[in-house]
Amino acid sequence: MGDARLAVSLRAEQLNVWLLRQFGDVLGEMTRPLTGESPYPFFAGVRERAPMVRSKSGVWLTGRYSTANAIMRDRRFGVRTNAGVSSAAVLAKALAELEIDEFLGLDPPGQTRMRALMAPSFSPSANKIYRARVEQIVHRVLDRVPSRGPFDVVTDFGEPIPQAVIADIMGAPPKYHARLAHIAKQIGLLTDPLVGFSRLREIRRLMTETKAMFGEMVGQRRAEGIDEAPTDMIGTLLLASTKQEVPLREIQALLIATLVAGTENTVSLLGNAVHNLLEHPAQWARLVADPALSLRAMEETMRYDSTTLFTMRYPHEDVEIESFRLKANDPVVLLIGGANHDPAVFEDPETFDITRSNAADHLTFAAGRYFCVGAPLARLEGEIALRALAERMPGLRRAGHPVYRTSVGFRGLKALPAAA
Repeated sequence: MGDARLAVSLRAEQLNVWLLRQFGDVLGEMTRPLTGESPYPFFAGVRERAPMVRSKSGVWLTGRYSTANAIMRDRRFGVRTNAGVSSAAVLAKALAELEIDEFLGLDPPGQTRMRALMAPSFSPSANKIYRARVEQIVHRVLDRVPSRGPFDVVTDFGEPIPQAVIADIMGAPPKYHARLAHIAKQIGLLTDPLVGFSRLREIRRLMTETKAMFGEMVGQRRAEGIDEAPTDMIGTLLLASTKQEVPLREIQALLIATLVAGTENTVSLLGNAVHNLLEHPAQWARLVADPALSLRAMEETMRYDSTTLFTMRYPHEDVEIESFRLKANDPVVLLIGGANHDPAVFEDPETFDITRSNAADHLTFAAGRYFCVGAPLARLEGEIALRALAERMPGLRRAGHPVYRTSVGFRGLKALPAAA
C-alpha cells in the first residue's frame, strides 16, 4: 500500500470513530484516546447496560466477564473474519509489502502452527531454565538504580528488565541488544487502533531493519551448527527447521512477534504494578513484609489495571450469545478492563488487594486457544522483579506524578518518578 493510500485509509478510520464519538455512540467513546484517565467507569457503564451492547456501526461490545470469557473459549469465534480480515487491517496492508509473515493475530491453521513453534520457548519447563537468568538480569538492573535519590520506575526498572530478558531468551548476541531495546520501545504500541500515519511509516522502517537484523542472527547461528539441546528461541526454531519446513521469513516473523509482544506489555505491567503498589501504601507494606506475595501482586495488577483494555473477535458463523443473535463476521469487542472489574466474579473489584484469592482469573492474557503464549514468562518476570524491588528498596515511595502514554487500547506509563 502506497503512502498516499495508507494515509487516506488511516484518516478515514479516524474520521469514522470521531463521528461516532460526536453522536455519543458507545464505540466512539471506547476509542477516545486516554492519557491517564480511568477507563473503568466507561467499562462499568457498558457492563451494567446489557450483556451485549451494539454500536451504531454494527460492532458489538461486552464488558461482562461471563460473556467475554465464553466468547474467548468459543471455537466458533476467531480473531479474523472468514475472509481473513483483522481489526488491524490497514496496518496489515502497510506491513505486507515488507515481506514479513503476518503475526499480529492469526486463526487456525496459521495460529496453531505459530503456537507450536513458539511453545517450547515459553513452556513451564523453559521457565525453570530462565528463572536464574531472569534473577541475574533483575538484580543487575537494580544495581544500577540509585539506592538514594530519585529515579524513574519506567526507564530505570520497567523497561530494561523485559528488554534484556527477551534479548537473552531469543538468543540475540550482545552487540544487538541496545538496538533491539530501542526498536522494541518504538514499536511497542504497534497495534493501537488509532496509530497515526507518521508513526506507522516509522514502524515500517523499523520493521525492515529488525527483519534484516534477525536474518543476520539466524544466519550466524545456522553457520555455527544446530544445537540439539537449545536454551534460546533462535536455537529452538533452527532445531525445528531440521524436522519440518520453517522458512527464514517465518522465523523472522516469530522473533519480531516475540520482541513486540514480549517487551512492551511487560514494561507496562511492571510500571502499573509499582504505581498501584505505591498508590496503596498498605499493599506495598504488605509486599515488603512478605515478598513471596510478588506473584499475587502481579496477578492483581493485571486484574485491577490491565495493560490491554480490549480485544476483538469475529464469529465464523451465525451464533446466539446471551439471547443476542450475531451474524457471521460481526465484530465483537471484548472489554477486558470491564470483565476484570466485574463484581459478579471479583468481590469489591475497585479495591486493589494483592491477597485476592482469585485475581489470577483475570482475562488480561485472554483465554481458550488464543491464551497468550508468553504469559508464563511475563508472570515469571513480574514475580522476580517485584520481589527483588520489595527486598532491596523497602522504603520506596513516589517522588512525582505518573505520566501515562496516550493510547486507546493500552494502559501504561511513560514515567513514574520514585525514590528509595
